[in-house]
Amino acid sequence: MANTILSVNAAAAPGVGFGNRFSGRDLVKPASDEKTIPSSTSTSLPPVHLDDGGSSKKKSPRTPWDSANTRWWVMAGLSFLVAAYAIYFIFGPPVGNPMVKQRMLSRPVGRCHVLGSLIAMGLGPFQFLDSLRRKYPEIHRWIGRIYVVALYTGSISGFSVTFISFANPIGKWGFAALALAWFITVTYGMLTIWNGDIKSHREWMLRNFSLTYAAVMLRWQIVLFIACGMDNVVSLSLCGYTCWIPNLIFIEWWIQNPVQAKGG
Repeated sequence: MANTILSVNAAAAPGVGFGNRFSGRDLVKPASDEKTIPSSTSTSLPPVHLDDGGSSKKKSPRTPWDSANTRWWVMAGLSFLVAAYAIYFIFGPPVGNPMVKQRMLSRPVGRCHVLGSLIAMGLGPFQFLDSLRRKYPEIHRWIGRIYVVALYTGSISGFSVTFISFANPIGKWGFAALALAWFITVTYGMLTIWNGDIKSHREWMLRNFSLTYAAVMLRWQIVLFIACGMDNVVSLSLCGYTCWIPNLIFIEWWIQNPVQAKGG
């Protein structure tokens, strides 16, 4: 009787622990007066397909902007154009009011500001290439060192340059605040990497480059304001705030919402 019970239990649960190829029925021959369940009987249930009535959220189609490479090239391309413009500003004939070039390049602080900003705009984008940072970390570090020297040169001299600009007093204070924020963010970027806090370092350098990017924003904004009929001095003074505060707000949102910012 024990053999019969073992036979029925094993056959009723084929595949438990060993799969369908091997069961208790192979070890004990069932009694002739008992019926066993064929081993071919399957205990698996057919797959269940749940219909959510189309309520599941569909992902929106990807756009070119979803590509990190596209975003980098747009950001870097505009930065390189401004760097090229700075070279032309130094060596080419004056564009627009010749007094601007004369006032900037006739003073050491003006030359330091233009040169520091030029280097920062030319090198900054490369610090946000993940492939460069992963494959060539030493190059990333050296570019960073040069960038920091350029930043300190550009920000300190830029603070002095603001008070000889053609902006009105309110505009001059706006540019002075930009120079101060430029200095502070790069300093925090350096302190965090010295302490080994890579995450905070990246965040502070993002904030810093958003301020470096004020050079890009200023170029098209001042043209737009003048085209809208604003006076040159008023346009420049307004740019003392609009060329960098929106950048800082945007990059702070980017840092706090990385998934949404990257199209996730």
